[in-house]
Parts: sequence; C-alpha cells; structure tokens
Amino acid sequence: QGRAARDLWRSGEERLDRRPAGRWTNRDPGDPAPDRHRTLARFLDQGELDPDSNVLFGEGGAGLYSDGKLTSRSKDRAATRYVLEALVQGGADPDILVDSQAHLGTDRLQAIVPRLRKRIMDAGGEVFFRHQLEALQVEDGRLRGVTVNGQDIRTDLCILATGHSARDVYRLLASSGVDLSFKPFAAGVRVEIPQKSVDRAQYGKWAEHARLGPASFRLTRKAVSGLRPCYTFCMCPGGSVVACASEPDHITTNGMSLSDRAGDLANAAFLVPVNATDVSDLATVPPLAGLQWQEMIEAEAFAAGGRGFGLPASDLTAFVNGTPPQDLPDHRSCKRSRAADLSKLLPDALYQTLQAAVPRMLGQLKGLDLGQGVVYGVETRSSSPVRILRGEDRQSTSVPGLFPAGEGSGYAGGIMSSAVDGLRTAAAVAERLG
Repeated sequence: QGRAARDLWRSGEERLDRRPAGRWTNRDPGDPAPDRHRTLARFLDQGELDPDSNVLFGEGGAGLYSDGKLTSRSKDRAATRYVLEALVQGGADPDILVDSQAHLGTDRLQAIVPRLRKRIMDAGGEVFFRHQLEALQVEDGRLRGVTVNGQDIRTDLCILATGHSARDVYRLLASSGVDLSFKPFAAGVRVEIPQKSVDRAQYGKWAEHARLGPASFRLTRKAVSGLRPCYTFCMCPGGSVVACASEPDHITTNGMSLSDRAGDLANAAFLVPVNATDVSDLATVPPLAGLQWQEMIEAEAFAAGGRGFGLPASDLTAFVNGTPPQDLPDHRSCKRSRAADLSKLLPDALYQTLQAAVPRMLGQLKGLDLGQGVVYGVETRSSSPVRILRGEDRQSTSVPGLFPAGEGSGYAGGIMSSAVDGLRTAAAVAERLG
C-alpha cells in the first residue's frame, strides 16, 4: 500500500501545476514557524501562553519543537524512503537517508517546514494560519461541508490531520456523531541527567572521541511483582526539558534538542501504560475519558508548578525515596521549574511503577550517579488517548468523506509514522477522486 501511495503521489506531483489554485487548502489554528518561535520565547521566559500558537499548535505541530527523530518501526521501506527524500528536498541533511538513528533538530526543522509549505503553495495549494475548524456539516450521513472561522465551506472531502492535542476537535467530533473510541496511552515523568554520564556508559573508553556524537539510550522494564511495564520515550541527547501547554491552567513536559545536540544535559520521558480501567470513573463521554484524565493530571501539575507555567520538579533521589524535595539542583535545563512532591501528581499505580523502575533502568547506564538526576512532571502527551475510527478506505466509519490522518487519528505516532500515514491517506483520496 505504501508503494502505491508513493507512486500515486509521484505521478500526482506531475499534475499539481495543472490543478486550479485553491483546490487544496490547509487551515491551521496557529502561526507560521518563524512566528511560533517568538510566541514560544514569551511562554518559556515569561509564562505568557498563546492558546493558538505554542509548543503544540502552529506550523509543524508538536514535532517542530522536539529532537526531530526520524526513527520508525514501519516495514514499508518505499514510503519511508519517500518521506526522507522529501525532507532532504526541504533542506534536511542527506545523511538522514542512511543514518539508522537520524534526527533533524528543532533549529533545522524551523527552516525545513516553511520550505515544504512553499512547495505546496508553488503547486497551487493555499495555507491559512489562525484558522480553526468549528463544525462539520453532515447531510444524509455524509460529509457535505465544514465551518472554519465562521465561514461555511461546501466539500465532500476533508483530511483531518490535527495532531493528538487538538482537544476541541475531539469534542467537536463526539458531538457531531463521529465514531470514536478510547485508545490506551502512557504517562509518566521526564528525567534529566548529565550527557557525559550517558556517553561514558554507552561508549566506554571512546567517550571523548571527536568522531562520536552525543550518545542516546532506549530503556525498558517488563511488568514485575504487580508493577506495570515502563519504557523510555523521546530521548533527547544534549537537549533540554521545556514546559508544554496548549490551554490555560494546564501543563505537561516535553523534550527538545538542536541538530548538533551540543548541550551538556540529556533527558528522556519514562512512561507507564494507562488503560481503560484507570479512566473509567471519568467516562462522561467514554471515548474521551483518557483526554479528561490527561486534563486532570495536567491541572494538578500546573498548580504544583506555581500556577505560572513553571514545571513541578524533584531531584531523582527524593522522587525514588518518596519524599518531598528540599531544593532543586542549580544545574538543570528548565530554570522555570519549582520543587514539588511529584508522587502526589500521578495515581499510585503509575508512581509506584516509576519509583521502582526508573533507578533500575538507569542502573543499566554503568557509572551513572543517580544523585545528579532531576525529575520533571508530568509527561502526558506522548500519544493520542482517542482513536477516530476509520475503515480500510481510510474514511471515518460514520461520516464518509472525512479522512482522519496522522497522530490525531490515533493510528500513528511520531514524525515518520504520521508522514507515512498522510502519504497513504493521500493515495486514498486520489483513488476516491479517480
């Protein structure tokens, strides 16, 4: 299917210049990448949140402010190769075509994403920023239009690729009768440790070699003695931990690094699965119970961080011992963080798993001094807690003409899998159009 998508897309590129301008449009609630950089700076420095343009919303989505990792478990080599080639055409380093752990970095993504936008616009597409989906127009069980910024747009085809944090869209879909389901996800904390410790553990005597870049790690621990599994996610070598929010009075964590990964600290999320029984008490709208759970945890983290978009944090020793931290180490990347008892922010099943698993997992990095670690809470947005049900034709099972795609659909996660999912959706749309 991926090869078919690639071939359809390649042949479609040859026809794009013959299509009427404005036929293909993208409407984004946030800002272009350069403007997002300014709004993010105000948020990180002053705690000034723009709900429409932030770490999660705007051109490039949440992936713009990350490590830009291009890892993928997809076996569809043709489709993944096509995505990588498109990124290179947008200015990415050609090394990503051969690097087994390729990454882009936030600084390079800020240049690559606008170039991809220009390519779309040169082909006749239109891009609208600060535009928000407000309603679906469904007639006789099929999509017949959408409402964006108060404007009704008649169409029988809409690709919905909002990302997994557009909570207003999930609520809109639920009220519009679109089939949704709860999707298991994960939550936890983000741990920061010295990069040199990671290098020594991974490279041994070669840790100072000039040809070796900053080392990374991927750690897992199976469920044991009544505790849940635990795994690392979005490990950022030489990066920093940043506060992340898309709505007032809520906060979560995120990891970010630049292309050279030159920082002296490394960080990674340590996550524990969250299942349907964990959120059943919040099932006002059952498919959205996971979303409600995330909001509850993020509101508690916001309060623990001082109600100014500072992250609640603890030294690793206090976190493991289950005691309130006395102070935070001066050497930490997120300066707008505040000492807090993180054990009170997560349900017992998650905290007890992290309490036992984190030191054992980090213990695999030989020579690491756990006393140097900092723990930030909470990490809640690793994946979508909702799935928009779709059929084999990639259309909504309840509203034909609506094509959920990418992370927001609940069928993809990360830059590469979302891109491949979008590629396959493009193929499905092309087939629909004949």
